[in-house]
Amino acid sequence: MTFDSAGTGINTPALSFGGTVFNQNYYISITEGSADISKALINNTASSSSSTTGALRCLGGGYFGGDSLFSLAITCTDLYGSILTSTQPYITSLGTLSGLSTTGAITCGGNLNGFLSYGKLTELGIGTTAATAEYVRITGSGSDYLDGSYTRMMRCVGSNTTPIEFQIEVGNGTNATSTNAAWIGTRTNNDLRFGVNDSTAMTLSAAGRLGLGTTTPNVPLHIPGFTSISYGNGSTMVYRLRTNNGVTEMALGPILYDTTAVFGGYISCAALATTSDGRLKQNIQSAPLDRIKILYDKCNVVIYEWIPSEKRQGQEVGFIAQDLVRAGLTDLVSVFHRDGMPVGEDANISPKDVQLNVDYSRIAAYNMKMIQHLMAEIEELKKENKSFSSDGKCLHRSLLFLRRFVSPYASTCRLCRSVRRLHSFIKIGSPYGCLSLLKSLMDDQILHDGFELRDVEIATVTISPT
Repeated sequence: MTFDSAGTGINTPALSFGGTVFNQNYYISITEGSADISKALINNTASSSSSTTGALRCLGGGYFGGDSLFSLAITCTDLYGSILTSTQPYITSLGTLSGLSTTGAITCGGNLNGFLSYGKLTELGIGTTAATAEYVRITGSGSDYLDGSYTRMMRCVGSNTTPIEFQIEVGNGTNATSTNAAWIGTRTNNDLRFGVNDSTAMTLSAAGRLGLGTTTPNVPLHIPGFTSISYGNGSTMVYRLRTNNGVTEMALGPILYDTTAVFGGYISCAALATTSDGRLKQNIQSAPLDRIKILYDKCNVVIYEWIPSEKRQGQEVGFIAQDLVRAGLTDLVSVFHRDGMPVGEDANISPKDVQLNVDYSRIAAYNMKMIQHLMAEIEELKKENKSFSSDGKCLHRSLLFLRRFVSPYASTCRLCRSVRRLHSFIKIGSPYGCLSLLKSLMDDQILHDGFELRDVEIATVTISPT
């Protein structure tokens, strides 16, 4: 046995007790693998211990002044750590912990199992430690992340160097003040879009225009296609615009529609104007009269009542749209989509979910063409009647001369009656009646063969119709 004062301990290369030679790295009276707990200190050796019942126990705690490496799991009630140097190594894995407490930040490059990607998260509170009944609850501090008087609760930005920014904000004031509100939208000059089924359904543009079914609204409210809007139940007022003195009124400026609007009720206005500028038209021709006459020859004007679902009472007068289609006047009929419209007797002109409508404003053009035609006919008849009136004046002449042509065999009564009838025809200006009567008198030989109708025309005496 050698005591080396310059060394680190006792140097016993072949220490033997009771015939047993011990390794110099172990203390006396310690059998390898069977040391008591108080003696289970293994230091500066390649040997190890597999004991799970207190391989290292320090009643007052343990202190490790340098880096510590544990190749096996660490099981403990509480595990505390403090940053001693900037190169402090990370804890790469931990077993099941009943609790984890830290006064600093926890940086995680992967998943926090049990919180985000594994297990069931029932409540998550941000900005609050109070128990919540929601899955996620964010409580603003009232001082952080302010945007005016609003607290920014969530901020989403893209990965671009100049990203689009989306935020959800909540007012810091009390809910008793109606002007306090929540805010959602973009903080950059970009559209806000809402979608269904992975497709954009509604767009609020950066210019403040709302589009339903379009991503490029060009008016304050843009709804392309066919739109059906129902308001109220018939007993409630939908809207009312009032002046400062309480008078109810409504005023609209110029409105441009490039689609069709369908109204189930009446539209009342002082005037209704339709586009008719010649600069917007081409291939202009005069409407053929034969086409115009079809409306009057084949399309019947009817009186009718609406079915109960239309909620319109009383009789009305008008056309049946299908009658106009059958007559080939499709320019007078408009077609709109309407859900629930049943198939008619003829599916070709009354298909399912399609409503036919009569364009009565265009019928006015048909009426105008027919009126023009009838006025021309009236003028022509006036000309003919004027000519007949002139001829009738010739028949006013000298009825007395008729006596000299009367057959001596004629009945005086018959002649008197004929003269009275002839005078009546003259008064009403009916030359045809006069000539027909004279011809009848000649046929009956009341007027003898020497009488000719031209004798009436050359008579010189005129008898006034009165």
